[in-house]
Amino acid sequence: FDELSRNDETTIGRTLLILGEPGSGKTITLLEIARDLVADAWEDETLPIPVFLNLSSWSGFRSGFLRNKTFTDWLIQQLFIEYVIPELQVNTRIENQRLVFLLDGLDEVKEERRLSCITEINQFIRDNTKTEVIVCSRIQDYNDLSEKFQFQAAIYIQPLTREQINQYL
Repeated sequence: FDELSRNDETTIGRTLLILGEPGSGKTITLLEIARDLVADAWEDETLPIPVFLNLSSWSGFRSGFLRNKTFTDWLIQQLFIEYVIPELQVNTRIENQRLVFLLDGLDEVKEERRLSCITEINQFIRDNTKTEVIVCSRIQDYNDLSEKFQFQAAIYIQPLTREQINQYL
């Protein structure tokens, strides 16, 4: 895990990987980050706009005639489906690095497609060095992969202890 959290010449972009056990709060953490980023963007129009997307749709994206499509193509398609943002507008926002991508569920991508997903995201970040990307995944599913994200930082969300749960209740 130490190798994931370093910040050196092998890392790219303004990036964060959120790892944890099932039910540890990865998605909730990502949504809290989204809420804070939306509030910041509302106050300051110069800040990039956060967009929340689920990576599970990547599984079907690169099959058949879509085999040669890039991660950017997937983003364009998903932003149209989820937010009804036209392709031209998405392209402009991506080129101007005006979006923060909050990507949930790497572990929900079909196992045989996860490596291509990581490869494409790493390439996207190399091509868009100022774009911010946050990805969530179950730690075991991520650790089982032979290729890793080249991100600036990673955090591991630990499960709550029984004492913490009782204190909250």
